[in-house]
Amino acid sequence: MHTVPHQHLHMFVVILLMHMKPGLEVEFNPGVETTSGGCIERERHALFRIKDELIDNYGRLSSWRSEEDKRDCCKWAGITCSNLTGHITMLDLHVKMNVSSYKPLRGNMSDFLLELIHLTYLDLSQNDFGGSRFPNNNGSLAKLQYLFLFNANFTGTISSIVRNLSNLGTPLVRPNDWLQIVNRLPQLENLTLSSCFSGNEIPLSLSPVNSSSALTVLDLSRNNFVIPSIIPWLSNVTQNIKHLDLSFNSFSESSTLDAIGNMISLQGLHLSNTSLVGGLPRSFGNMSQLNYLDLSRNNLNVQLSKLIQNLSGCTEKSLEHLALHENKITGSLPDLSGFSSLRHLYLGNNRLNGTIDKRIGQLYELERLNLGWNSLNGVITEDHFLNLTNLRDLILSGNSLIWNVTFNWVPPFSLGIIHLQSCKLGPHFPEWLRSQKNYSELDISHNEISDSIPKWFWDLSFASYLLNLSYNLFSGSVPDVFVHMQNLLFLNLANNNFSGQIPTSIGSLFKLETLNLAGNALSGELPSSLKNCTLLSFLELSGNKLSGNVPTWIGKSLSSLQYLSLQSNHFHGSIPLELCQLTNVQILDLSVNNINGTIPHCLKNLKAMTGQDSTGAIFHSYTWFDGYSTHYNFYIDKALVLWKGRKYDYDKSLGLLRIIDLSRNELQGEIPRELSSLSELKQLNLSNNKLTGAISQEIGFLKQLESLDLSQNQLSGRIPDSMAGLHFLSFLNLSYNNLSGRIPSSTQLQSFNASAFTGNPALCGLPLTQKCPGDDANQVPQSNTESQQNAEDGDGFRKWLYAGMALGFIVCFWGVSGTLLLKHPWREALF
Repeated sequence: MHTVPHQHLHMFVVILLMHMKPGLEVEFNPGVETTSGGCIERERHALFRIKDELIDNYGRLSSWRSEEDKRDCCKWAGITCSNLTGHITMLDLHVKMNVSSYKPLRGNMSDFLLELIHLTYLDLSQNDFGGSRFPNNNGSLAKLQYLFLFNANFTGTISSIVRNLSNLGTPLVRPNDWLQIVNRLPQLENLTLSSCFSGNEIPLSLSPVNSSSALTVLDLSRNNFVIPSIIPWLSNVTQNIKHLDLSFNSFSESSTLDAIGNMISLQGLHLSNTSLVGGLPRSFGNMSQLNYLDLSRNNLNVQLSKLIQNLSGCTEKSLEHLALHENKITGSLPDLSGFSSLRHLYLGNNRLNGTIDKRIGQLYELERLNLGWNSLNGVITEDHFLNLTNLRDLILSGNSLIWNVTFNWVPPFSLGIIHLQSCKLGPHFPEWLRSQKNYSELDISHNEISDSIPKWFWDLSFASYLLNLSYNLFSGSVPDVFVHMQNLLFLNLANNNFSGQIPTSIGSLFKLETLNLAGNALSGELPSSLKNCTLLSFLELSGNKLSGNVPTWIGKSLSSLQYLSLQSNHFHGSIPLELCQLTNVQILDLSVNNINGTIPHCLKNLKAMTGQDSTGAIFHSYTWFDGYSTHYNFYIDKALVLWKGRKYDYDKSLGLLRIIDLSRNELQGEIPRELSSLSELKQLNLSNNKLTGAISQEIGFLKQLESLDLSQNQLSGRIPDSMAGLHFLSFLNLSYNNLSGRIPSSTQLQSFNASAFTGNPALCGLPLTQKCPGDDANQVPQSNTESQQNAEDGDGFRKWLYAGMALGFIVCFWGVSGTLLLKHPWREALF
């Protein structure tokens, strides 16, 4: 998100929604405009000019055509016309965000947009206009009632877009100006100013003028406001406010919540990511109409029972959505049966402990339950779910729960999300899953299930987006059933006992973004059909018995890969040059195979290892509709990575790593000096090969290198001096090569253990005990005769030294004393 200067608004992530009560009647003036098939010719011409300046890679404007039977622009995609006049009143080109793809319009928005002077509704949101400017509104769009531009990547001043509001007498260049607008538009119902102001533009003083009686929705989220500074203003404009969003701002003091608690007309309150600490005031229990409360991702650190107590009362009966996830809330689950209207309960990622009370089954309206990633324990039985007939999402992962239901149990619910990681469902495969026929996400990993997977399970998974069966004891082959699972995005079967070949039908998963089959006993060659999975960004196949050449199609077809691991298999042949086309790959691991030949010089083309643009995680966002509501979810890839000689699990920081690991193969030749162009490379492991030649001086260009292992090769020559400048290097292993000469002197290199250099007989200097020729020349062992002569020379030197000191003292004494005796004033002063 761009920083906003004082008088400009960069609309990269900007929402502007102004909804005024419809009161503008469009007059019908016959004969003023000509029509063409129900469409005004001038407006039709403007649409063609708009289309000319847009880049429509996905054919979204394919209906905008000039053929005779297509001339009625009122029937074109995104266009709505007035039934009375034929004028275009609505232009809706927003991108429909869905799980399959993102299909934005690109290019520029033409000034011909201003020809559509009867527009009341304009939505260009979620497109990508590449930082171009929105047409400079000269008042032509004066009839607009709805304007949606969020996430459209426009730049420019917001005042130029809504210039027709300048008649209000407000320049609209400061946050105060915008907030004061509420007081000047008595019919304004909905004002969304999300991500519109920078942190140094906090409105400090807002005049308490008459409030807008019509305002019901106010969104000031993502502005870095210090919330107490706008509370006095809110108190004057929120008499009828129903929905208030202050998320992604900052509470400097929790006492501010008292004022919000007195807004008794509120129905929806969003306070996520506002740095809240402590708990909630008692006044929150008086909000009799509140049905939606989001306090997630803060620092609330009180006992859950205290929070629930302060929500009891009027709020207890009305509340339907309670989001407290990702805080520091402690204690056990209290009795929540009094919240009879509760439909969504999110308590995940806190510090809750104890057991789950069976009375949670009395929340008859409950649809979504998230208690994941706490420290809950105890046994889960059928009684917990007895009356939860409406339950759609069940997230209990990351606790120490034991699942104990009868074999023939048929749940009263039909779930869309099932996350039961580490719930000890095993050792038998959970038969109750047979009744769940509509789930989109299933995670039953880490559950000690040792059964085989029944055939009926694969028949039920056809609609899944996420399937995680990892870290169990499943055996047998992976069935060839994926042709019926077209929606699958994330498939994780890692760390089981699957054997046999990877089925060819896996290539039917055209939407697949993550495939993890690591830690099994899969064999044979990679199926070439996998090249059809062109959206793959994470491919983890390590720890199997896969064989054959490393396929060339990986580099040709899987260009989206960010993570590729073929480690610990039986691949042979050379590294295909096509892998150099993986410009997005951040981790490339081909270690522990039988790969031979040389290291390709073209690895310098791995551009992702030269850039810093990473979010930390390898992150996937997706949406899906379960028949009841739209879910906005995300998935973070997780991998076991050899880092600085030890294996670690990485998830949220996996995307920060930049690794090339070609160790334990049969590679020959020299280390390409072109690797030094990978300026953001953090770990390079080429150990246990047959590499020869010298270590290039250019290795010093790898300034971000933290781990370097070139051990167990046949490298020769000196250690380059440039390595002394690798200030981030904290793991180094150059042992068992043919390196020679002095180890370069630097705090960095001398800090390593001698074992990092051992096995190089001709290497010398610290930290090795082997000294280099010429070191400590004054301490070379001497003969007895030489020692005696040196002693005698030393005695003679000392005699002359003492004699010289005595003579100097005598001369100095008489020189000073004689002068004093001769100078009468000095003699009187000192004696």
